[in-house]
Amino acid sequence: MYCCADFCLIPFGSFSLNPDNSSVADELAVVQRILAETRLTHKLNGHGTELEGEWDAVTSAVKSCHQALHDLGVHRICSDIRISTRIDKASGDGANAAKVKAVEDILRK
Repeated sequence: MYCCADFCLIPFGSFSLNPDNSSVADELAVVQRILAETRLTHKLNGHGTELEGEWDAVTSAVKSCHQALHDLGVHRICSDIRISTRIDKASGDGANAAKVKAVEDILRK
């Protein structure tokens, strides 16, 4: 089953070299590298990442992100995941972009 997901990973206790740094950019860079290896369609935004692909591949990718950060010493991670599927029309790569385009087309009218 093809799905689109909005995925927000929140690490608690970072592996950053600067203990006074509250940024999670280093951890999120690891996440983006993991997602690039999956070859799923993905797009980083300011509050998470959009993922597209087969359900099992998407959920496996989220698991891989958690595991990679735990392996680097992050003790606790919370993730919010919103997943959508549909059967009334064909879905595939670019489904999220098509949703955005549909709204942009309306706005141009």
